[in-house]
Amino acid sequence: MDDSMRKGNQGEEFEHYRVLLFSIAYRMTGSASDAEDLVQETYLRYQASESSEIVSLKAYLTTISWPASRGAFLAERDAQKSAASDLDAGRDQWQPVPLVLG
Repeated sequence: MDDSMRKGNQGEEFEHYRVLLFSIAYRMTGSASDAEDLVQETYLRYQASESSEIVSLKAYLTTISWPASRGAFLAERDAQKSAASDLDAGRDQWQPVPLVLG
């Protein structure tokens, strides 16, 4: 199979898990736009991977998306903590951005 066919199949295979990856990233970041960015980053990493090494695509995709999602979560949490340092203790808790489904 040539490289362009492999990339086409990767796209179709990836789309099967897009909702799962988005939900993981959204739960970690609390932001739909950040979650979508992380899903795209996961796709780019998947495209660059050697597909013959992948045994379980679901496990592979969630594994490569987890560190990026966790890193984004920690960065956002730290930014909110530093911004909230002047506020009272009851107002500096992390809250996700509401997700509007339409």
